Amino acid sequence: ATSRPSATAHPRSRGEHASSLTKKFGSTFTWDDGVAVTVGKGTPFTSGPYAAPASTKGLLFTVTVTNGSKEPVNPMLINLQATSGQQQAEAIFDSEQGIDLPTADVLPGRSTTYKAAFSNPSAPFTMQVNYGINATGYYE
Repeated sequence: ATSRPSATAHPRSRGEHASSLTKKFGSTFTWDDGVAVTVGKGTPFTSGPYAAPASTKGLLFTVTVTNGSKEPVNPMLINLQATSGQQQAEAIFDSEQGIDLPTADVLPGRSTTYKAAFSNPSAPFTMQVNYGINATGYYE
């Protein structure tokens, strides 16, 4: 289910001015259909020996998806990407530490929380949140 972004939440289509898209970590983006995403402040961590990538310093985030729409939403529609310093930050997957992509649909009126992690924890750190194909927001 794709959605137009809500004017009150500030995620916008890709053609709009980027400065209106940015929020602080811990804030919530809500789209017109009622789907909301909150990305908490990152905490330093090191991935385990069996992670991808293994034994890598990074930042760990808690992500909450709240479904205020009338239809089930698959959190796989929410894509997170990040830059750290002047380079792309690589996503870290570490099942031993519970850092995996969520796959179960979120029913209307319910939420799910999962962990996301990225390598290269240097400043400035920016996370891009895409919902569907036309809605984007940024955390700094």
